[in-house]
Amino acid sequence: VWVIVINGVLFGLWHSSNLLAGQAINATLNQMVFAVGMGMLFAAVYLYTQSIAVTMVVHFLLDVFSFSYANGNFLMASPDDIGWVETWILLIVVVAVALFLVTGKRKLAIQKSLVY
Repeated sequence: VWVIVINGVLFGLWHSSNLLAGQAINATLNQMVFAVGMGMLFAAVYLYTQSIAVTMVVHFLLDVFSFSYANGNFLMASPDDIGWVETWILLIVVVAVALFLVTGKRKLAIQKSLVY
């Protein structure tokens, strides 16, 4: 579990680099919160599937969807209150899915498939 939490935090921190591109602080914080959850999910999916290709395709599709939603603008607009509520709800859902993937019988399957 700790490995996916650490991965999520690092993935979220990595998205702080969007500040350097001129993205608003509020928008970047919102993106970082969402990225923490997605980083946890990506780590869990990788551990479960042993394939980085799955996470790469999902990240690509997420970016395509995000950029098309923003009319091709690479910088996020500052979220309003509803945008923050949506982000927190998404965070809870993706963290729950990530934790589900690395616990119980799925944890045993992951442990058996790991190559040391």
